[in-house]
Amino acid sequence: MSHLEESRILNLSSQQRDLINQLEKLQIQLNEEKEELRELEVAKIRKNTEYENVRKDVVREQSELERIQKEKEQVELELTHLRQERDITKSQWDSFQSKIKDLEK
Repeated sequence: MSHLEESRILNLSSQQRDLINQLEKLQIQLNEEKEELRELEVAKIRKNTEYENVRKDVVREQSELERIQKEKEQVELELTHLRQERDITKSQWDSFQSKIKDLEK
């Protein structure tokens, strides 16, 4: 084997080692980036779960608010009815009082 061939083999071997080192570094970098992506995906899933829980809470609270609003409307309606009854009763009472005064005269 000639000196030129040996030199070429050494050069190619050196290039091969360099390429293997670069490949190993790239594999390490790839694994690190995969891990980062997994962590981001886990964080995303957690956030989505949080958002879904908040959305469910909002729907539940909205439903409760609607129930309370309906109850409030019913109470207001009942209050209006009671006021009308009170006014009628007061009117009747005033009428009776007037009749009693007339009878006492």
